[in-house]
Amino acid sequence: MPGIRAGQFPIAGRTNMSRFFDKFANQIARATNLLVVILATIMMLALVLQVFSRYVLGATFIWTEELALFCFTWCILLAATSVLRDGSHVSLDFLANALPEPLRSLWQRVISIGIFAFFIIFAIAGTQYLQSTIGQVTPALRLSMGWVNLAAPVCGALGCIHAFCRLISPRTE
Repeated sequence: MPGIRAGQFPIAGRTNMSRFFDKFANQIARATNLLVVILATIMMLALVLQVFSRYVLGATFIWTEELALFCFTWCILLAATSVLRDGSHVSLDFLANALPEPLRSLWQRVISIGIFAFFIIFAIAGTQYLQSTIGQVTPALRLSMGWVNLAAPVCGALGCIHAFCRLISPRTE
């Protein structure tokens, strides 16, 4: 076959488009993981500063708790999309393992469709919630609540990308 070297076997059903989309989703997941590490570091620094100011200085900064909460919100939602991509999320696989291979593959596609549908709903509902809170500001940091609530539609879109990728190019787990 053209483009295939000796010793290589094409993956059945994989097209150039699915390989491209898989690489694209992988790059998104890598960027997401880096962002999660950065946000988790900021969150931890804010919490350490909060504890230090409370117990050493005797007065607390009013913004550190709010910053940590916002970073936590983004971290959890972004990390959820990354573990979906990697397939390292919690799953009940006793049913899938009991199925013969053709049915197991079908079952994984059904699950991927369900996950895709969930993330579409999550993105739509997140967008609606974002629009309803866009004029509000946070009490301590005086940031628009839109920056915090933007996490839902963004992570909904990322989840859709990863679920779609799993649908067109299922992994053997």
